[in-house]
Amino acid sequence: MAYGCAPALQPDPTSARNLVAEAYASGASRLAVDEYRMAAMSLRNAEQQIRTKDNDLAYESLRLARKYALDALQLAEKEKQLRLEQLRLQESIKQEVKPVVVKPKPEKILTPKPVAPPVPTKPKLVAEIAVKEGETLSDVATRPEVYGDPLLWPLVYKANRDQIKDPQQIFPGQVLMIPRDKSDQEKEVAREEARNSELFR
Repeated sequence: MAYGCAPALQPDPTSARNLVAEAYASGASRLAVDEYRMAAMSLRNAEQQIRTKDNDLAYESLRLARKYALDALQLAEKEKQLRLEQLRLQESIKQEVKPVVVKPKPEKILTPKPVAPPVPTKPKLVAEIAVKEGETLSDVATRPEVYGDPLLWPLVYKANRDQIKDPQQIFPGQVLMIPRDKSDQEKEVAREEARNSELFR
């Protein structure tokens, strides 16, 4: 009787993906920037290595993603506690210091000078972006640093087909690539595709 070799087990990114998402939800992307960035990058590397069957590298990348995500969670919680303590200290100082009432001196009435309206600044465009809680692909495309246009969501979807199976299912903390080499004609085709789609209406 001949026995075949059992297929090698494929690494499962679920736990690492959940930890990265939990870190994002805790505010680690703002409070523990470096650790969160390393966790997201390691997770993205692992997903690529799983697709190319580099299982040994994928296991290591997933281990790093979980480690950095846990570090980011811990640092985010410490930063929250530190800020809370600072706020309490400031409040206690305010209560201890009695306000000094100073009578205002009469001031001359000056005619206000006209102020020029602020010049709007263009948002800095990004090449990749992390999905926020409750966002859809249309919401991602609407963000000013992405396209500022909800109808361009098909561009984001097609550039991330390797990790998005259903355009209506994206997850918090998921890092999406944003294509920047699209012509005006390609963007118009994407808008027409979005208008003809029943999604995100």
